[in-house]
Amino acid sequence: MLYAARAEHRLVAGLLADAGYDRQTGTRVLYLAARSGRLCACLSTSLGDFATAERYSLAALQAATTIGARRQSIVCLADLAGLHATAGTPKDALCVVAAARREVRCLTPRLSAQLDSWEGLALARMGDKQSSARALDRAGRRLSTGDQQPVVADGLPVRDLDGMQLRLCTGLSQLYWGRPQEALKWLAPLTRTESTASPDAPGPSPFSAGVLLYTVDAQLALGELDSALRSAWHAVALAGGLPDALAGQYYRRFDIHRGEPRVQDLLSLLDSQASDI
Repeated sequence: MLYAARAEHRLVAGLLADAGYDRQTGTRVLYLAARSGRLCACLSTSLGDFATAERYSLAALQAATTIGARRQSIVCLADLAGLHATAGTPKDALCVVAAARREVRCLTPRLSAQLDSWEGLALARMGDKQSSARALDRAGRRLSTGDQQPVVADGLPVRDLDGMQLRLCTGLSQLYWGRPQEALKWLAPLTRTESTASPDAPGPSPFSAGVLLYTVDAQLALGELDSALRSAWHAVALAGGLPDALAGQYYRRFDIHRGEPRVQDLLSLLDSQASDI
């Protein structure tokens, strides 16, 4: 899917390089550039390639702001905030969240909840537990409000993914609060078979493998090496072989345990799949 999305984005970029469009046509092409760039960013994030995801996110944001597509711009900013919060640059995430809120005073509940979720995660990574908990609680309340309102063209994916994002941010926040056992309660359901049964939910994919990476973090924090190994092998199976960047992240988690014979087979496999170790 990523290859198809990249091909579409390159095609749209090529169209933009041509001159002679009237205003209406140029606006449509730029909107396509924003949408295809955002899709590439989301897929790259799922593959663990945060640097590439950021480049696509910024390209999508630039295209959206050029044509004054305010709602799409806010969606791109929300994605960018999530990328920074997940990748470990929480101060940048909070700056992006603040910029998104300044840009539009009245956001839809779903967009507000997205920003609250990423804010909660960023604050957790900075060690501000109380503010983090308040932001996550606010996100939950806004999602409940959003479910009672008519669907609007807010540029966001299906509603099922809102709850998944909040669960992911809550689980990761629990991990950064030093509560790995509680984190597992939030993260584990995201990779179970029943969690992907809905037609709108993602199936077994690098997304699931990416979530399992944080499950591994929690298990290793608890000293449960065998459980962490099972999660890692499950991630490989879900993704059909881990993408380079994601394989590198798994490798770094287990490298400290390379003296354990049971870890060596996994490291050998990851070493063969990762190009950024």
